Amino acid sequence: MVLASDMNSIITKAFCPRGRSASNKPLSKLAAVGAMVVLYVFLFPFLYRIFGWIGVSFSWSFIGMAVWFWGVRGGVLVAVLGYLLNVFLLKSIGGLLLGGPLGFVLSISVAAILGRMRDLSNLLHSELSEREKTERELRNAQDELENRVAERTASQEALNGKLLSEVAKREKSAERLKESEERFRILFEHAPDPFYINTLDGTFVDGNHAAEKMLGYRREDLIGKNFLDIGVLAEQDLHRAAVLLEKNQNGAPTGPDDFKLCSKSGEPAYAEISTHPVTIGGKKLVIGIARDISDRKKAEAEATKLKTQLLQAQKMEAIGTLAGGIAHDFNNILSAVIGYSEMALSKATADEELQGDIQEVLSAGHRAKNLVKQILTFSRQTEQEAQPVQVKFIAREVIKLLKASLPATIEIRQKLASDRAVLADPTQLHQVLMNLCTNAGYAMRKNGGILEVRLTDVPGDAGFFAGHPDLEPGPYLKLIVTDTGQGMSTQIMERIFDPYFTTRLKGGTGLGLAVVHGIVKDHGGTVSVSSNPGSGTSFRVYLPAIERKARPEIRTDASLRFGDEHILLVDDEKSLVDLGRQMLEKCGYKVTARTSSVEALELFKIQADKFDLVITDLTMPNMTGKELAKAVLRVRPEIPVILCTGFSEMISPESAKALGIRAYLMKPVTIGDLAGTVREVLDIQSDAPPAERRPQEAPWKGAGLSTHQLKSEIRSTKCET
Repeated sequence: MVLASDMNSIITKAFCPRGRSASNKPLSKLAAVGAMVVLYVFLFPFLYRIFGWIGVSFSWSFIGMAVWFWGVRGGVLVAVLGYLLNVFLLKSIGGLLLGGPLGFVLSISVAAILGRMRDLSNLLHSELSEREKTERELRNAQDELENRVAERTASQEALNGKLLSEVAKREKSAERLKESEERFRILFEHAPDPFYINTLDGTFVDGNHAAEKMLGYRREDLIGKNFLDIGVLAEQDLHRAAVLLEKNQNGAPTGPDDFKLCSKSGEPAYAEISTHPVTIGGKKLVIGIARDISDRKKAEAEATKLKTQLLQAQKMEAIGTLAGGIAHDFNNILSAVIGYSEMALSKATADEELQGDIQEVLSAGHRAKNLVKQILTFSRQTEQEAQPVQVKFIAREVIKLLKASLPATIEIRQKLASDRAVLADPTQLHQVLMNLCTNAGYAMRKNGGILEVRLTDVPGDAGFFAGHPDLEPGPYLKLIVTDTGQGMSTQIMERIFDPYFTTRLKGGTGLGLAVVHGIVKDHGGTVSVSSNPGSGTSFRVYLPAIERKARPEIRTDASLRFGDEHILLVDDEKSLVDLGRQMLEKCGYKVTARTSSVEALELFKIQADKFDLVITDLTMPNMTGKELAKAVLRVRPEIPVILCTGFSEMISPESAKALGIRAYLMKPVTIGDLAGTVREVLDIQSDAPPAERRPQEAPWKGAGLSTHQLKSEIRSTKCET
């Protein structure tokens, strides 16, 4: 019975599917159980004979093995099989079944209990293993997580460090950028030169204070406006500015280029502008730098004006040189024309028509004489003498000349209602009228019109002098020259009397009205102008009037002064020597004439006491009149000498006086001037005691010398050559 139980246990242990083995391989387990079953069957008879039921109980070891390998199910199966095997084996040897059915139940119960304990143990072990595994995996996962967290934390810290460093760098860069922008803004705003920024199409974006100051606009007034359209550039510079802006659009800088700008006040300004394409805030812009060159332009204009004045002065000097060169010869010619005309006039007493013709020749000769005076005065070669002049006669003469020179489209009207005279130089008054009328004719040259010359008396009432506080009280003449030409603006009227200011594009010197203003002021008068564009111009000249009558131009025989003295007359031109001899002989004088200064000196040395007066020309070959006068005075110091000349810079009135020359006559000399001067010089000489008959101050007659001039400082001329 025990043996059968043991066998069942062995079978159960051998075939229990719940058994467990250390090797975890089913074949190995089955081989082990099979080997034990074979061993048990083989040993069973011996164990039963030797140990009896104790040996049979060995089958429990098979049940334990089955339980160990296969658990409850394996242990029960082995127990059942072991029990059956024990029964079979006991019967085969004739043994007794120990315990009967109780052994079978006991085997199964033991197998079930052991198997359950094994299962619980395995389950517990499995749970513990799983838990340990889970804990181990959890620890590994935690370690890995901690490592990852540590790595991530280190990486994040490194990233945060980099981010903080980058933020710091950016903050520092932003601060530097802000400082740079502030510095740029300070430089931009406070730069002495105008700075501005515009878009590529010319729209104004920004500008500094210097730009505002130069243009007179606030930047707010210009922002968003195109500088090509708002009028800050002069019209003549707009095309050039557009061309330069196109270069900026192609990425090229420009300048420096000079531009004329128009400020808000209307005053012109000049700037030297350079432009550079830039990119600001991702936008393509143009920055412009303008240097205010208004002062430089003014200086250049002033330099140009001075250069023009210098050239004009050089021209005047050239005119003066030319005038001095031709005056002598021309006055010699006029001396013959006027002198012989006077002689002819005195002889034509019976023929009134012939007298009229000769009178016209004399008038033309005197006009030519005055023309030479005007040229010499204008070129500053001589000074003029003030005398009573009737302005209406000069006005008529000027109008007569104008009718021949102005076009037929200009109608000339005259209203000369004053017979009063003024104390003036007739040549200068002629120049005043000519300049005013010539300007009026120029203003009407295109469309024609009316030129009117009026002359009226002005009552010296309080109302007149209240409107002209610069005039002295007294009677005045008003000369008005009016035209119906194009007129002029107020700006031009403010400058018309400035020297060298002219509105003519060609041919204008800018001296005409300046000369008018100067002459009128020198004569104690004033000149004013009124005009409006398109309505003509009117000039008003006020001159102080005098009660004296004008001096007649030509003397009659009744006014001549006569004498019987002996005169030595010297001139290198035979016609003038003959003319002078006839004039002097007509006045009763005895005349010895020579055309050679050398021959005259030789004659005087031989017959010094024969002559009472020496009259000599200045410019002669071999020996000048000055040298002749010196030689004559060395021979006879008390002999009076009169010097005649057409024009010369070799001698001045002062130097002539210092040499002992008693009088100085400017050609052409009329018979009246000659007779009067000769008589006055001889009378002074005859009135002086013999011991005092030395050279002394004598009346200095002739063109260019007057009592007023002798009292004033006489202008020095060039040194003699």
